[in-house]
Amino acid sequence: MQNELRALVVKHCQTLRKEAAAIAACIDLLEPEFCGDVEPISKAIDLAHRVKGSSGSIGFRDISECARGLEFALRALFVTPHATSAEAVRDARSAWKRLKRRIDSVSPEDSSLFTATLPKNPAL
Repeated sequence: MQNELRALVVKHCQTLRKEAAAIAACIDLLEPEFCGDVEPISKAIDLAHRVKGSSGSIGFRDISECARGLEFALRALFVTPHATSAEAVRDARSAWKRLKRRIDSVSPEDSSLFTATLPKNPAL
């Protein structure tokens, strides 16, 4: 069971890098002033939400928290008045950079589940 869990953690690290590339593609489409194109923002929100949940579930709490911050910053683009949208875009880009740095440095051993001790004969 421990080996299967570790394999899932390793796979998650690989998946995180793919999801980061997809988020980057969306973030790259953000203009300095939010001009109302919601498709890349919606996609980035969905991806950040997925990273938040899956990372939290598999023991990467810090990545989950960074993804939560990105999701929050991206959602703010929908409610920010146009006068402050440049600031909201900067906040979203900053949140993305924090998440990206963390994903770039992640290793399976960073997961709290990677070294978790599981019972050899779990009760059903």
